[in-house]
Amino acid sequence: MKKSFIITIDTEGDDLWRNKITRYGLKPITTENAQNIERFQILCEKYHFIPTYLVNYEMSNAEPFVELAKAALQSRTAEIGMHMHAWNCPPVIHLPYNPKGTHSYIGEYDTKLQWNKMKYLTNHLEDVFQIKMTSHRSGRWYLDEFGVKCLKKLGYIADCTVTPGVSWTNCIGNKQYGTDYSKDKYRGSYMLSAKNIHRQGNSGIYEIPPTILPRYSRRKFMLTKKMEWMRPDGTNLESLLWIKDRVMQNPKMDYLEFMLHSSELTAGTNPTFKTRQSINKLYHDLEILFEELEKDYTGISVSEYVKTKYCT
Repeated sequence: MKKSFIITIDTEGDDLWRNKITRYGLKPITTENAQNIERFQILCEKYHFIPTYLVNYEMSNAEPFVELAKAALQSRTAEIGMHMHAWNCPPVIHLPYNPKGTHSYIGEYDTKLQWNKMKYLTNHLEDVFQIKMTSHRSGRWYLDEFGVKCLKKLGYIADCTVTPGVSWTNCIGNKQYGTDYSKDKYRGSYMLSAKNIHRQGNSGIYEIPPTILPRYSRRKFMLTKKMEWMRPDGTNLESLLWIKDRVMQNPKMDYLEFMLHSSELTAGTNPTFKTRQSINKLYHDLEILFEELEKDYTGISVSEYVKTKYCT
């Protein structure tokens, strides 16, 4: 029996790894990558996979992507979800400047502003794409209990922010550091607790974590562990195929979740793929990976996975 293959794309402006916050306000954010997402969409359709584009504010206003997304929604070959970067999502209110800080986490704002930002972007995306928002991934992998409560109130059913086994506590926002998921074990999908994001519960929001598995190797009599993501970097095709096989062999895992940023589909708008040659290598690897995946996996969007598994 085939398992589900979920593709998530954090659809955002160019090179947001670089700090855009200055003492005098935000630097301009470009969306050059919006012109190059079509190649990826065509590849997904070739193998009958359905990407979920988790869209932030600036990309919801980038016409090349909006046109592509509307056509894909019409043909049911993609899903649109929400991906908020709190630091540049309206209503924009700047926190006190910290020269050592970077892009603010949503949890660094007061709860009223957090709610207003989440409500604004949800409504904006629904107006632009004329569909109900039901899937979400928080910016910078940040999640807390108040955010889960907001998602439920706004009508979402799925989140894919939790990164099992991975901590973001070395990544600073304005002054606060990221969420620690290092003790969260990969256990497939589950309903989040409204009281503790690291536990299962009854919040009404289903967590669909990206696939991140521990891989052990022995070097000089020492056992080392590396967390392997279903996330291509141009050098890790062997690891991606290893993850594919591990999930397929594990009866407790019923889906495989891939992630990438839209800016990683364009040369020079990200720190990983800097040249046309590296982008072509990425697509070379994706062709091999997707061809192998099609044999054992069925493409499905984030929300459809939740609806199919939990709501039928």
